[in-house]
Amino acid sequence: MRGERVHPRPLPGEDDCGPPLRNAPACGTGIGMDYLRTIAIYDLDRTLTRRATYTPFLLFIARHIAPWRLLFLPVWVGMMIGHKLGLYGRAGLKQAGFALFVGKPADPRLPPLITAFAKRTAAALYPGAQRQWTADGEAGALRIIATAALELYAGAIAEQ
Repeated sequence: MRGERVHPRPLPGEDDCGPPLRNAPACGTGIGMDYLRTIAIYDLDRTLTRRATYTPFLLFIARHIAPWRLLFLPVWVGMMIGHKLGLYGRAGLKQAGFALFVGKPADPRLPPLITAFAKRTAAALYPGAQRQWTADGEAGALRIIATAALELYAGAIAEQ
C-alpha cells in the first residue's frame, strides 16, 4: 500500500458531495453525488472533420519544413496501398509516414506549425459538428475526442 492515497469515506450522516463540477448543485442540497455530468464523445476524422487528418498533417508539415520531402508522396501512396492489402499495420504505416515527411519529432519548428495546422483544420469542421461541440461546451458537458489521430495535433485541434 506504499504510495497509495487513502480517500476516507464520510461517516454516516455526513454529506459527501465529491469534487465540485461546473453547473452542479451546491453541497448540502440533498442532491450531492446523484448529480450526473453529461459526457459528449466525438470522433475526429470524418465525424468532426470532412476527411482524415493524418496525410494532410504530414503534407502540411513537409511543405513548411522541407518541401523536398513531398517527392516521397508516391512512396506514401504505395505504402497506404500496402497497408490496405494487409502487408503491415497502421502503427508501422504512421511511423514510416512521419519519418518520410516530418523527420524528427523533436524539431523545434514543429509547435507553431502544429498550431497552424490545427487552426486550419478546426476552421473546416462540419458546421453541424462545430455547432454541437459549442453547444455541449456551453451546457457544461465534458467533451472528449476519441481518435486514432496523433495526440501531437489532435489535442491542438480540440483546443481550437
